[in-house]
Amino acid sequence: MRVNLLVSVKDLFEDELSAFQISNDNTIKAGQTATWTGSRSIPFSMGNNKDSKLAELSDDKYKVVWEPQAIVFADGTKLALAEN
Repeated sequence: MRVNLLVSVKDLFEDELSAFQISNDNTIKAGQTATWTGSRSIPFSMGNNKDSKLAELSDDKYKVVWEPQAIVFADGTKLALAEN
């Protein structure tokens, strides 16, 4: 199974600070889970206030929202959100 996700980083007021797409190209077997064990690293330009705000927040002052966009099963069938 392949999974494509939209990852949204929001402050405690639900304002989106950053968003990006990732995919898990490794197979996840039925009934199993995958765990991300990465860390936060935010390079930012001086002109982007949202990046600098996110870089300065402590870990308890933001949340990460994982929104599945598509799941591709081993048999090739796909479950995806409707495109707007």
